[in-house]
Amino acid sequence: MTFSTVIKILGSNPYVAPPTEVLHVIFQQAKKKTSPISVKGKLNGAPFQKSLVRYQGEWRLYINGQMAKNSKLPFKGSVVNVVGQKVVIELLFDQNPPMYEIVPALKAELDKNEQAKKAFEHLPRGRKKEICRYLGSLKSKDAVDRNVTRVIHHLLGEKTDALYALMHRKKEDALRG
Repeated sequence: MTFSTVIKILGSNPYVAPPTEVLHVIFQQAKKKTSPISVKGKLNGAPFQKSLVRYQGEWRLYINGQMAKNSKLPFKGSVVNVVGQKVVIELLFDQNPPMYEIVPALKAELDKNEQAKKAFEHLPRGRKKEICRYLGSLKSKDAVDRNVTRVIHHLLGEKTDALYALMHRKKEDALRG
């Protein structure tokens, strides 16, 4: 299913909103109408794998920097530069979405700290996936260890020296469980 649209922005996150007829086909293929739904496709001819999510009542396909670069959009160091660009999207339900395993360093730390483990288990599935995806993408052991420490500190409700999507939760939410 192919459609043309203009990239919009919500906060600092560029996205496209697929048309209703495209969504209906994806819902049928996915056999669900709840967020997230794994999709794959092409942005201006460049392939991608993402999740289609419903946020504030609208289904959205967020456009990240790698997608912008691959599709030759005017990225210029920030994805906000792609807002207002007309794009062609090919979108299909992805029956085989990528799986992100918990990295051994995080598993070991969670096994040592019951409170952090409980907080991690109570995170929404999407947050756990994003943490595992991010940690799994790091190249050096030092970077993995440094970021695992940040995640553990946050799960325990402590301040960290970096900001992540995970960090937007309140301390009480991190410790609830």
